[in-house]
Amino acid sequence: MSTGMSMPDEIADALDVLVKAGTPLERITVLHCNTEYPTPFEDVNLRAMNSIGQQFPGIRIGYSDHTLGIEVPIAAAALGASIIESISPWTRLFRGRTIRHRSIRQS
Repeated sequence: MSTGMSMPDEIADALDVLVKAGTPLERITVLHCNTEYPTPFEDVNLRAMNSIGQQFPGIRIGYSDHTLGIEVPIAAAALGASIIESISPWTRLFRGRTIRHRSIRQS
């Protein structure tokens, strides 16, 4: 579940909906996400993944990346992201409506 511009209470509400619908907590990953395309390095704030993990114990954390390059997703993985979702915003700039989307899940 990507957080986008969500506040902690909104993340809690969304998790509650998923759990009440029968999704086990161990099947849920909350992704820290910035909504700027592309996201400047100074706005990434990977520490938010740790905050999410502390606020919601037992939930896996991940990162939804909108930066240019590979440095930020690598850092997110090093900081404990169990899933990296990477959306390459440069493809939209150069290919009209096409956006490449790739997800990598650590085992």
